[in-house]
Parts: sequence; C-alpha cells; structure tokens
Amino acid sequence: MKVKQMKNQELKGEKQMIQDKTEGKKQMVESELNERKRNKTKINKGRVNEMNEVKLNEVKLNEVKLNEVKLNEVKLNEVKLRKLHEQGVTLVALVVTIIIMLILAGVALNLAIRR
Repeated sequence: MKVKQMKNQELKGEKQMIQDKTEGKKQMVESELNERKRNKTKINKGRVNEMNEVKLNEVKLNEVKLNEVKLNEVKLNEVKLRKLHEQGVTLVALVVTIIIMLILAGVALNLAIRR
C-alpha cells in the first residue's frame, strides 16, 4: 500500500513538474510569436536569422507538445493506479463477505444439527 502511495505521489510530482515546464514554455513561445507579429511591419532585416528563429520556435512548440504528451501519460498512469486500487478494495470486500457467509452457514448448520 505504501508503494502505491509513494508511486502516486511520485506521479503527482512529475505531473506538476511537466505542467509547470509546459506552461512556462507555452508562455515564452507565445510571447515570442506575438512580438514577432508586432515587429513584422518593420523592414525585413536579417531574413535568414528570422527564419532560424521561426524554426527555433517550431522546435520549442514541439517540445511543448511532447511535454503535453508526457503529461497525458502521467494522467493515464494515475487512472490505472486508481483502477488497481479500486479492484483491490473490491477483492478484499469479496473475501470478507465469503468469510462472513461461511461463518453464518456454520452457525445455521450447528443449530440445525442440535435440534
């Protein structure tokens, strides 16, 4: 049980780290793109440098998308962990129910035999 809790905490920490990283990169890329749009009206200087920056922004956007994919994987792992936990609880409840029914059956048989 402690292992599941530790794994769950680890996944939450990883999820938060990826979210923070993703949000930071998104904001940075969006601000760069907005600044580029504003500066587009200026005279075209250093067209090659601008194209390189656009490619760099595309790479950054791909990193953001990759982080979002990782975040989705972490969420999926959390769902799987939750499902395993629920299945474990169901199994324990089933075992307890069977034991109680066996005890009740034993008591009923004992009463029937004594009469």
